[in-house]
Order: sequence, then C-alpha cells, then structure tokens
Amino acid sequence: MLERLSPFFSRAVVRAVVIAVVTLFVASALFTPQLNPVTRGSFLASVNVGPVWGELVQWRVAMIEARNELDGWPKDIHQYAPRIANPQLRVTSPRPNVLQADIAHNPELGKLAGTQVVVELKPGTHTWTCRPGNPPIPPGYLPINCLEGSSDDFEPVKPAPDADPFGWLRSLILWCGVIFAAGAVVWVVRHPMIGAGQLRPARLRRTPLARLPQIDRLLRWLRRLEPTLLAADIRMVDWRRAVACAQATGGERAPALARALAERVSARCQPSTDWALPGQVFEWQFPPDLPVSLDRCLVFVPTPASTKPPCCASCVPRRRAAMCCSF
Repeated sequence: MLERLSPFFSRAVVRAVVIAVVTLFVASALFTPQLNPVTRGSFLASVNVGPVWGELVQWRVAMIEARNELDGWPKDIHQYAPRIANPQLRVTSPRPNVLQADIAHNPELGKLAGTQVVVELKPGTHTWTCRPGNPPIPPGYLPINCLEGSSDDFEPVKPAPDADPFGWLRSLILWCGVIFAAGAVVWVVRHPMIGAGQLRPARLRRTPLARLPQIDRLLRWLRRLEPTLLAADIRMVDWRRAVACAQATGGERAPALARALAERVSARCQPSTDWALPGQVFEWQFPPDLPVSLDRCLVFVPTPASTKPPCCASCVPRRRAAMCCSF
C-alpha cells in the first residue's frame, strides 16, 4: 500500500502542493477576503461596523426622546426601543442614563461578534460618553466619541481617526512577508545546488566542475558568495579560475583546465603538439625553487567523449626525460 502511495509523496509533488496552498492563500485573501481564515474577521468587521453603530445611534435617539417625554430616564427602555428589522445589539440599562450594548455572537460580524460597548448620557444634555465594555470592541472599530470623550447625540457618528478600513490588507501583506521569508530560507537551505554549501561549506570543494557556474550565479544573487567561500576556506581567485574553467567550451576547455591546474603548482603551461591521442597534451615547466626533483611534466586532457585515458607509457617513449600526467 505504501509503495503505491510513494509517488504521491515525492519531492516534486510536495513542492507543487506547497506552491498551490500558498497561491490559494494569497489569492483568497486578495479577491475573497471573507473566505480567507486570516482576513475574514477583519473584513467582516469593517463591513458591519457601520450598521452596528447605526443601530446604537437609533437607541440613543430613542432614549433622548423617551427622556424628554417622561422628563427622566425610562424604567423599561424596551418600551421605547427603536424598530429595527434585523437587530444585532442586545441593549440593556444597568443604571439611569447608561446603555450597555452587547453585540450578537454572529460569525458574520467578524471581530465585532461577542464584544460590548457602554454609552452614558450626560444629564440635561444631548451629549454621550462612550467606553469599551467587556469584552471590548477592537480600537479600530470604535466611534470617535469613545476616543475623544463625548459627542452630541444628534450628530452623525464619525469613524475613529485611527480606524483602518484596510487593516485586513495590512495583515495580508504581513502574512505574505512571513511566508515568503520562510520560503526563501527553506529555498536557500534545501536548494540542491547551494543547500549543501550553506549547511556544510567544506562540501563545496567536492562539487562537480560543471555545476560551478550555476552555483556562482545563485550565490552572487543571494549575496552569499564571499561568506560561503570564506567558510569553505576557498580563495576568491581560485573560485573565479575554477568558474572560468567550467564555463569554457569546445576547444577552450582543455587549455583552461590545464592552465588552472598549472597555476595551482606555480608551473608554466604551454601546449605540446604532435601527439596522436584523443585529447590535448600540455607541458608544465616547474620553477627551480619547487621542492620536487622534477623540472617538467606532460599533462594529457582527454576529450569528453573519451572514456579511457591512454596509459602514460604511450607518451614516455617520445619524451623520455619527461613524466606524463593524465587527467
């Protein structure tokens, strides 16, 4: 059973699933925020905050009219309740001149659901004070009088100056930043080309030559080339020489490889002709101060199609005084 399911858990399938999930998350937050679990609460609250406060204003106006009619605060406020088609508030009066509004536990109200606000009328005036209840309404959805202390009852309710109708969008940008930052870290650490070099820099020395140009581009793009080479104890000049050698193609590859290897031992490299071999032959001349009893040697670089380099014995008879090295 597990063997049949193993193709569905391959690296390519997992990568595709992760990309699809992230794309769905971002797209739903942008185009259908009411369906996204992260942005749903803020979006629904911003849509319904107007009707909720409009309903509270109707209660305030009704209580002002009842006070003017009775010349005092009514004992039963529900006898003077305004007619509202679909009420979202449960309004009570814990003491005279005070209204306590509990917002319904309706999931369609988003962050407003289940919160409370308390308004108090100053005697002899049309001015109300406001404060968050328990649990409090989020600050971004409070009217201006809850922040400035009071407002006239018959003035239209203004939105709070710091209310952010695009708060859900700011949350979306923040979440996207976190997701992409985490994805970038995973990409760097798990990338098949540069991941091993980041976790274990010493492995960079054993990287196949053909991969060096791509690794060089990736590390330069990430601005991680110098730190990675420093951790791997590789000189920049040696790295550039290796990359240039790997980038050489056709007839330039063999001379570039021979010269790069010769510079490692401070030897002078020049081509050696008249060899009937499937590749190119070069002569290395060593400096006199090199601590070896050898002044020169022959280096054979086979062509990529050659699977078996020739034996050194085949080149020794033509240059008996020289040694032959095959790469």
